[in-house]
Amino acid sequence: MRHFHFSLMLFILFFQIFACYSARKVGGIDSGTETEVLLSFKSLVSDPQNALSGWNISYSHCTWFGVNCTSSTTKVQSLHLSSLGLFGIIPPQLSNLTSLKTLDLSNNSFFGQIPSEPGHLNSLQHIILVGNIINGTIPNSLSHCRRLESIMF
Repeated sequence: MRHFHFSLMLFILFFQIFACYSARKVGGIDSGTETEVLLSFKSLVSDPQNALSGWNISYSHCTWFGVNCTSSTTKVQSLHLSSLGLFGIIPPQLSNLTSLKTLDLSNNSFFGQIPSEPGHLNSLQHIILVGNIINGTIPNSLSHCRRLESIMF
């Protein structure tokens, strides 16, 4: 009887772990990673107008303000966060949004250099940083973005 009870408890534990892991997967793609990247972005920038206050794990990141996902998955396709009073450096973690096509952080107060990490984003087409305090040069790594059509800063 004890062996049965232990086996049952072990089965329930594995089932709960599997259920939690599966809940993070949508369409075979781990949506938790996209959420984590966006929450990391939120934690690294100053948001005095609380424009990103709705960014929390209670809702799918695809429903968050300024975030657009692909129609078939929960991968972030564009990030439109212009004119929100955001302040800070552009976090290199954004390079983990592997399906990102458009990054629009225009008319905020981002400063420093454009990070080189987005250079491996094969889908990236537009980087819009007009109206920020960006200095330095365009990173050479962005030449690896074969679909890149425009960089505005």
